[in-house]
Amino acid sequence: MVRWIDAIQFERKGGWQEDTQFLLQMGQGYLIAIDRPGEPVEDAVTQTHIPRPGKYRVWARTKNWLREHSPGRFRVSAGGAGGVGGAGRSGCPGSSGGAAPGRLLGGLPTERWSWEIAGDFDLEAGEQELRLMDETGYMARCAALIVTDDFDFTPPCEVERLRRFRAEALGLSCGVADGGAFDVIVAGGGPGGVPAALAAARLGRRTLLIQSRPVLGGNASSEAGVSFNGASSRQPHAREGGIAEEIRRLRDHFGCSWTRAMEMLTDGQPNLTVVLNMFVCGAETENGSIRSVTAIHAGTLERRRFAAGVFIDCTGDGWLGYFAGARYRIGREAGWQHGELLAPEAADGVTMSGCLEGRGVGAFDPIDTGRPAEFDAPAWCYRFPP
Repeated sequence: MVRWIDAIQFERKGGWQEDTQFLLQMGQGYLIAIDRPGEPVEDAVTQTHIPRPGKYRVWARTKNWLREHSPGRFRVSAGGAGGVGGAGRSGCPGSSGGAAPGRLLGGLPTERWSWEIAGDFDLEAGEQELRLMDETGYMARCAALIVTDDFDFTPPCEVERLRRFRAEALGLSCGVADGGAFDVIVAGGGPGGVPAALAAARLGRRTLLIQSRPVLGGNASSEAGVSFNGASSRQPHAREGGIAEEIRRLRDHFGCSWTRAMEMLTDGQPNLTVVLNMFVCGAETENGSIRSVTAIHAGTLERRRFAAGVFIDCTGDGWLGYFAGARYRIGREAGWQHGELLAPEAADGVTMSGCLEGRGVGAFDPIDTGRPAEFDAPAWCYRFPP
């Protein structure tokens, strides 16, 4: 028996959060234990069916995101009998009450996604509980569990083999389903994609909007919180116009999020179909033009093919263009190439990056204590020179 359980399909996720942004690179979404730094999150819990009593091995697909220090560590518990691998933490919210936890995971000497043996457990027949138990509060990651009574079995690691094995284990098809034909397909449901899709639909074109996240908005969504104020970054009194202005006015009038304002415009819009949680992962071209795109669902990994006459790439990272074979550049071009005053003198490979932001999930929230406060950084944090 080999049973596959996707982490993002856990029935109760506790304090673990879904992350699907790297699906194209590692083959699936995963759960990440993230809330307040250094505070373990509540357990994620699900059930799996065990056909007969006996000893079973549990494998976990994990990632050591900082190889030198392994800050994100967790354990798996299974059923109500003893697991091999040591005692678990105590006093943590949602911690396992019956089953002993398995080995400490997330410390392999590699930063690649890998399979670890979480433990060998004595399990009774019937529905048995599986738990992901965060130990550190520093972004432990788990993509999947495998429960098996075959102790010679080793899960595949290469992404395509992993996809085929998962489909076989779950009884799913590896084929690509037909998603239909449209006049216009917009890839990416952010500040660029939503207005583009609405504009096409209002012109009477049958339009499909493919969004990789569970909500609309991209960086302006309720997940990220970046505003629509691009025009005012260097001109304080400027603002985006057109459909972007419609979105802003709805947001201001109802006091809602950018996501909800976009949903008000897309919900019920004639000629517009919106699909969420789907990543564009391929494109078919003919004579230099795109004829169809393939998209994969972030949760089920189902693949569907959509055809259209016009395609608009609003993915932010240019994925549709990349899959279609378009030429692209990475980094900053030299100032002489386009006469840009703020461009560097010589081209380089620098790209946009993120930042630490207060009031965000996993961020360091600033609090005015009224007195100087020491920051007790974890041992694995990088120390910048004074």
